Amino acid sequence: MGPGADRGGTFPLRGVATGPGPAHPIGIWLGARGPRMLQLLGAKADGWIVPLGTDVASVRDGNDRIDAAARAAGRDPAVIERVIQPVGVLDQHAPPLRWDGTPPTTGLRATADDWVRLLVELATRWRADAVNLIPQQPGRDHLQHFADDVIPRVRDEVGG
Repeated sequence: MGPGADRGGTFPLRGVATGPGPAHPIGIWLGARGPRMLQLLGAKADGWIVPLGTDVASVRDGNDRIDAAARAAGRDPAVIERVIQPVGVLDQHAPPLRWDGTPPTTGLRATADDWVRLLVELATRWRADAVNLIPQQPGRDHLQHFADDVIPRVRDEVGG
């Protein structure tokens, strides 16, 4: 233990204002891929951010590892949220999307219909609870188009 540390291993800060506490609990989310991290995630974390470029077999294995670790720790696996992060652009003039089970890591250019098909597949087959779109096109209009033409259709199809 260093100087000034109490028995809990913390260090007091004098003359520092920490500000107000958070308005809600702050979850611990991990972008993990390896077996040990997935086990830790299942035992302790609140959510899994599926790393970009992860294939469907690895996601299935990751979900199984997380669920087993959660059960072993006495936790309900359903409380651990899973989020996917597609990267790309909504483009009504894009060629048809060829879906091989692994989403592209960057540069996905797809129509609203193809975005809906992709996201429904990821929500159902990958057990994704949420989507965090990383847009490759700046501007409010692009996000508004995604919000108006993709998100409601995905919610309707997955019952969310």
